[in-house]
Amino acid sequence: MSARVVSNSIAQSELVSTLHDRQRREERQIQKTDLLRARRFGMQEPGNSRGRIKYTLSGKVFIYDPQRNMAITCFESRDKQGVSSGSRFVDPVMIEKSSDHEGIDLERAHELMHMSALSKKNLWKSHTILVVDMSGSMRTDDVDGARCRSDGVWTCLAREFVKNQLEQHTTTLYDLVSIVVMRQTATVVIRHEPMTWVLYNKLVDLREWTNLKPEGPGFYLPALKEVHSLLRANDLGSCALSVFFFSDGRPSESQSSTKQIVDAVGTLASQFGRRLSLCCVGMASPNEDFSVLKKMVDEAIAFGAVASFNRPSLDANSLSHIISHHVSSLTMTKTEMTETKTGKGKTVRTDIVRERVDAPDDQHPTDDWRIFRASSDEKYTKNIWKWNDRDGNFCLVIDRRCNGCYKVVADQDWQTGNRGKVCKGCKALYLCTRCMAIGVRHPKDKCLLMADRRRKGLVQKETILAYNVAWKRTCFGEGAERAAYKFRYLNLNDEFMGPVMVAKESRFVEDDTAATAKDASSYLKSHRHSYHLQFMTTQALASRCAKEYNSWLDRLAVQNPQLRQRFTNFPRIRFLRPLIFELADAVNSKMYNILVEPFIEGVYRKYNGNFGGVAKAAPVSDDNTGLSRAAIESLLGRKANIGVINARPLAALVEESEEEEDSDDDGDWNEGAKPARKTGDNTEYFDHLIGEQYAGAPQILLHEAIPVEDFAHAFSHFSYYTSKKQFMVVDLQGSMKEYSDGRREFIFTDPAVHKRKESPQLQGMKFGRTNLGEKGIRAFFETHVCNGACQLFGLTPETAMGQTPDELFCF
Repeated sequence: MSARVVSNSIAQSELVSTLHDRQRREERQIQKTDLLRARRFGMQEPGNSRGRIKYTLSGKVFIYDPQRNMAITCFESRDKQGVSSGSRFVDPVMIEKSSDHEGIDLERAHELMHMSALSKKNLWKSHTILVVDMSGSMRTDDVDGARCRSDGVWTCLAREFVKNQLEQHTTTLYDLVSIVVMRQTATVVIRHEPMTWVLYNKLVDLREWTNLKPEGPGFYLPALKEVHSLLRANDLGSCALSVFFFSDGRPSESQSSTKQIVDAVGTLASQFGRRLSLCCVGMASPNEDFSVLKKMVDEAIAFGAVASFNRPSLDANSLSHIISHHVSSLTMTKTEMTETKTGKGKTVRTDIVRERVDAPDDQHPTDDWRIFRASSDEKYTKNIWKWNDRDGNFCLVIDRRCNGCYKVVADQDWQTGNRGKVCKGCKALYLCTRCMAIGVRHPKDKCLLMADRRRKGLVQKETILAYNVAWKRTCFGEGAERAAYKFRYLNLNDEFMGPVMVAKESRFVEDDTAATAKDASSYLKSHRHSYHLQFMTTQALASRCAKEYNSWLDRLAVQNPQLRQRFTNFPRIRFLRPLIFELADAVNSKMYNILVEPFIEGVYRKYNGNFGGVAKAAPVSDDNTGLSRAAIESLLGRKANIGVINARPLAALVEESEEEEDSDDDGDWNEGAKPARKTGDNTEYFDHLIGEQYAGAPQILLHEAIPVEDFAHAFSHFSYYTSKKQFMVVDLQGSMKEYSDGRREFIFTDPAVHKRKESPQLQGMKFGRTNLGEKGIRAFFETHVCNGACQLFGLTPETAMGQTPDELFCF
């Protein structure tokens, strides 16, 4: 029987004191009730000899002989005590091990699960590392609800981090935990173990000084080194990463080591980015210096990690709240890395290199930039694509370069001068004077094909500033879906020209094996195209809604001449619609297809998000574990089927960009031409869904001020009603641009579209991972409160949900 069990079983029994003990209590004014309380609640560790137990509580040390139930002696503890908090004022919360999950058989089963998880790193869902300061100061008894600081940390971790998740059925075999103890050196006491009731019991054991006693200094650098090693154990990018860092003061290293500590955190954040959540907890008296912990958090945030510094009050409940909040953050990251509809995991790319968000802009290309030229045999700009509203797909931008040597022939006004000529037949291909002189021509059959494609809008004009471009290797921004890089046009002297641009790629591993520099297939046949197609479809649909929204405001201005200026000043909305640059790297046999937009200037804000929905946890698999389903579910504390992860996904990427309106001044493309795509795939849904006229006048006191944010929220509501309740545009992010004449305009990018399943006109259209369907629409209306801008458009709660939510949604 363990010492803890012995202690608890006789805690209320009559305690026999030796003569020596009675003399010491009298000398030191220690009451016998203090000894009884210490035996019930005190921190345990071995006594000096003969199986005795040493209890410490409320500044008192009590030596006890469990065999004779006898108090041997007692004395004052040298450990610090709280002035107004701690076990002297509040009884500690005592937690017990799960008796249903003790025993050698279950421990062996836990180890089999552990080994199985290590052999299947591609199935990992999450890996959390708990770094716990166990320096001597953690013996301080000043935490309400705990026996000392270390006891408070271990108790809350066992209860809030492990037990609660097991009871809520939000963990799987592949949610792993590691524990690093931080003292003069760092010790890994738990390494990549699954979150089971056996793990919970291990954390309960770590509370007692019998197993782990705070002592000595607490050095940060060795602990961070172990964290880095543990995180790198799985380099597949398929699981969410989380680090809890608990400390009760400054690191024991000298002040000169602060930069090394902060840089070590920056290295972690740069490597793992948004996939990493860091929670630093400083738990000590109010005058304690936690400046290093704060700098660690700031550095992690600077490289795109999700990080927070928390300073709980000296109360176990306050610490529990922080841990629960961080568990929610980890769950959201897991949800973000899970396909919403299928429950399958997504793998984050591990080749992304991140820079600090406050890194200064380069004034010229450096080694950190990849340069692609208009004409080169190694790295070059191959093609540029734009979006064709009529056809609902990409169209090729007419190339102003020579079709033979790729020398730029036409200027930005499409004038060739004496540099060459455009094909008179198709008006979509240029040849330079030198190539024409050596006999390069445009074959008639290809000319006729190009002319036909031009008439159908499959080839269009778009002014491109330059074909020499530079793309920075380091990512400056990362969101739920995309990574953002700086992108610049270059002049002939390799100097930056034009505005700062933003290039976007998926942050997840996409199947782009078909897109290589040596592959003869066009971009439209590459797998990467499918990913960009969803983004551009979403952006185009949002743009169409924005045009209808702007037209409605314009009509109100005409219908109310006395308030025309006010209506004119109401903010309009514009969504960016990027170009696709197809960049070839023949040296490395790679073809890059990236979204490119101008950087949005001004204050970037997120006006509403992409909230709602649930992501099902992947089923627990017992393949090759040697365990039965019953054994696994027992360790996880389950009686039936695997549960679900009840969490709201994080919003999609917060990116920056801007756009020019599409134009084709040649006129060869007939707006009324029949789309080249099949009827089931084209975007004629615009005409069918958008543009319903509203009955009645807007019910609003037009002399009242309407906050600018209300228009953004109202737009999402507006998109749902004007689409006849087929879809909704949400996740509005960007900035407000103000013009000298008083006009204002939202410039948005990267929206999300929630599409109802039964939308016939949207059949076959995909809006990417951020489409949460009817659940996303419901989530919007659960938080949306109709405002003055909604009334301006004649929108009310009734236009949103109908009579009751159940009448609108069939789930």
